[in-house]
Amino acid sequence: MQKILLLMLLSISALAMHPSHADERLTPEQKDKLDTALAQRFASADVNSDGQVTRDEAKGLMPRVYKHFERIDADHNGAVTLEEIRQALKLLSTLK
Repeated sequence: MQKILLLMLLSISALAMHPSHADERLTPEQKDKLDTALAQRFASADVNSDGQVTRDEAKGLMPRVYKHFERIDADHNGAVTLEEIRQALKLLSTLK
């Protein structure tokens, strides 16, 4: 239950940017555009370009990822990947 509640608190802006949570009325092109925006935000936060965002890197550009970092970091390695964020969003979208 706690995990579900936490995932529900993820960024509305991040959710709106992810195709798995996008309204079913969106076209595939629109979903791709939203996923691209998420990937761009992730890349901007990934200051050292290692394909992972640490909690400190998330703080400025992905504040809700920062806030819920421990829950999104599925493998608990101290960094989140774009795929971990997508999986958290996907799980949240199934709760809708």
